[in-house]
Amino acid sequence: MYKRKISKESLCLIFVVICGLVSAGIVLSDSNAPSRYFCLFLLPIWFSVISFVFFCITPRSIYRNIGVVAVVLQLFIRNVVTPAVMVLGNYVSIFQSGTNDMTAKAVFLMAYEVLWCYAAVYICSKRPYEPFIRNRYQKLYKGKHLGKVLFVLSALCIALWFLQPAVRATYRTIIDIIGTGIKDNPYRHSDFLSTGSLARVASTLFVFLFSFLRIAVPGYIIVKLQSKKRSAFHLIISLVIISLQFFFISGAVAATLIAAGMLLLLVMDLYPKWRGLLLSVLIATSVLVTILVFSLNYHNVGSWYGIHSLQEYLSHWLNSYITGVDNVASIYQMPQENKLQIFIHTMIAPIPFRSTLLPGTTDWTTVNTLFTSLPRLSGQIVSTVGTGQFFFTEVFAPIF
Repeated sequence: MYKRKISKESLCLIFVVICGLVSAGIVLSDSNAPSRYFCLFLLPIWFSVISFVFFCITPRSIYRNIGVVAVVLQLFIRNVVTPAVMVLGNYVSIFQSGTNDMTAKAVFLMAYEVLWCYAAVYICSKRPYEPFIRNRYQKLYKGKHLGKVLFVLSALCIALWFLQPAVRATYRTIIDIIGTGIKDNPYRHSDFLSTGSLARVASTLFVFLFSFLRIAVPGYIIVKLQSKKRSAFHLIISLVIISLQFFFISGAVAATLIAAGMLLLLVMDLYPKWRGLLLSVLIATSVLVTILVFSLNYHNVGSWYGIHSLQEYLSHWLNSYITGVDNVASIYQMPQENKLQIFIHTMIAPIPFRSTLLPGTTDWTTVNTLFTSLPRLSGQIVSTVGTGQFFFTEVFAPIF
């Protein structure tokens, strides 16, 4: 008798739905939950329902798109995993001052974001993925002058690296982090170099160029290797090139992880035969990095915030770094005034050499500085959907 084989995508959907129901059950079973979380159970249920609906109306092939998998995975963590962990972790979070109304608004805002994200996936499913992505990379890296431009910019970065000690102090290696046991690099060149000085301009130029070149140059080399021959040897060289990212870790460790992740996604697209193996490498690397970060942060965070268990630490961590519901709810505490001015300041803030070209802008209030000025939120990450709500209201919040 012929037995129909269940696809991997269908198994993943079943897993998501079961996890969503389990998470909702855990939330509903907590009779001692703070009153502001009265509708928290809706997040995992809504995510499961929307995942099922869009799975039925989109081609199965779209869920082999690594980018789509990454989007769905982070939504799964925020809407399914985090609520359950919050219950098990006694709702420990640095964002503790929200009202019932704020938390309810945050729940519905996150649910609305899920709908928008899946709608975007549905729209993208209407165009062929693999030919579009692969052809785009090939056209980008086959330009006659691109290699020369990257070489000149790389030479400039190398010269700045050796000429400016402040630049070298900005970056550390994974070996340094493990050896010192300190995850975050407290050094910032802008804190030690005066505004407008040649050293400050040179250091800022390096940071700006290197943020671009650390992805563009390895990507260029990886595509060139694959275009010559799609072999296991070239695949190994590509992975070695990606691993070099961990020898240039800036103050924001996440920037290095994002760069390495983007390059690994590129390799997975260029070498579809080894996609399963590469996905295993990505998962293993993510697990190792998570364990490393946890081991370096657990003791310090526990002493700072009075955390006494793994569950409480994870509840705190997920709300802070994966922008859980408590994080999103905090956006409603921000002053509702001068939004146009703050929006303009926020858009101008990333401009390179801003403090030199526009010295009067250094004290401008941006959405980030306003958010971190709230009680106990210094150094926290503001959510993108929360930022969108602040500028564009709930209806257009997912645009940001």
